[in-house]
Amino acid sequence: MLYKLLASILEKSNFIEKFDKQIKAQQESTLFFNLNRSLKSVLLSRIHQITNKNIIFVTTDDKLAEDYLEDIDLLIGKVNVHFLPDYEVLPYEDRSPHYSIRAQRIQTLAAACQEKPAVYTISIRSLLRKIVTKQVFSKNLIYLEVGKEFSPELLVSKLVGMGYESQHQVTRIGEFARRGGIVDIFSPHMNKPVRIEFFGDEIDTMRIFSIDTQSSSG
Repeated sequence: MLYKLLASILEKSNFIEKFDKQIKAQQESTLFFNLNRSLKSVLLSRIHQITNKNIIFVTTDDKLAEDYLEDIDLLIGKVNVHFLPDYEVLPYEDRSPHYSIRAQRIQTLAAACQEKPAVYTISIRSLLRKIVTKQVFSKNLIYLEVGKEFSPELLVSKLVGMGYESQHQVTRIGEFARRGGIVDIFSPHMNKPVRIEFFGDEIDTMRIFSIDTQSSSG
């Protein structure tokens, strides 16, 4: 991570010394101003390293939030920073958000349930959106493991309840397909869909597959 290379240099700065004291004092509010984007990203990364707590960084819009996501990703790694996009539709607009936006939101909210401190970049508009409670969201997280038992009927039922669409073939995030003891799922957590083969209620294999060829690998 780039931040580790910068840490020794930062600690020689008088400003960083004062900054660290303010953060460690855990005051209710501290104001810093006249900071450019790069310095903000470095300071957010430093707060994450010092406090080991969740940090919510609010920006004016999604584009800026994504820019900070890329900067902080470079500094402290992808697993330590997440972006919660806005739906990009009005609350009562007669259309659904794009599936990729829904997938990104699910990924970020799932990360927030893992109890691993991270930096979250979010626009003010997204911040003001109503979000399901952590307790309800956590109940809809499914953990599957090869060799463990999980009824395929129960899995399909849960997927439907979570808003997944049943298809003949999986082609995009948020879809699943079942053929006997085989269930294909394209989860927001995955870059590719996964094929789960059951032997009764036991998970026999789990392999990623191509949406173009529908053939599995690994």
